[in-house]
Amino acid sequence: MTKLDAKEVKAPDVFITFSDKVIGWLEKYRRSVFGLIAGALVAGGVYVVYEYWQQHIERQAQEALYLIEEGSKENKDQLIIKYQDFIKDHKRTKASLIATVRLADIFRQNSKLNEAQSAIESALGQVSSESFFFGVLNIQLASVKMDLKDFNGGISHLEAIVAEPSQKHFHGESLLKIGLSYYGLSELEKAQQYFKRVIQEFKSSDAAEKATVYLRYLALKKG
Repeated sequence: MTKLDAKEVKAPDVFITFSDKVIGWLEKYRRSVFGLIAGALVAGGVYVVYEYWQQHIERQAQEALYLIEEGSKENKDQLIIKYQDFIKDHKRTKASLIATVRLADIFRQNSKLNEAQSAIESALGQVSSESFFFGVLNIQLASVKMDLKDFNGGISHLEAIVAEPSQKHFHGESLLKIGLSYYGLSELEKAQQYFKRVIQEFKSSDAAEKATVYLRYLALKKG
């Protein structure tokens, strides 16, 4: 039979003494402790309710947007008004961001570039740099600025996408558009550098295929 040393013999007494102290502390401060626990439970409940409510609002917004999409063949001016009203009534929902993308496309198709720019800029203020819509809206805004011949302005929005690791799925297209912007600025060497970068970093992508075509065009232009 093994002998217990002094520390092992003392250990249960130490644990009991510590337990008594904890129980005594809880007794002394039970109101505060249970108040904190109750507060945490309430906060958790509020968060769950808030999440449910946000989902409910989003679902309603998606349903309302679907009705607008169903009538998308109607007069463009009427459709613009419907999208604008929808965006005002459903702020800070994903559905309102989708509606903004649609609205900006209509403006752009009808050469209302300043209106398109304004709509996109308003929506960009609602999204974080990690959001999927950060990439979508910045690319769309860059395209509008390229249409306006504001190539440097377009480049700044595209560089913001490239600088954000979470927007990796938009990097190829963004680099391609940066190359096209430098072409618009007649900076052909920089344009060539970006087209080559697209091909090297995003092989087998649509952006790489387009970059290959643009490189051939530049080579022909240089003679």
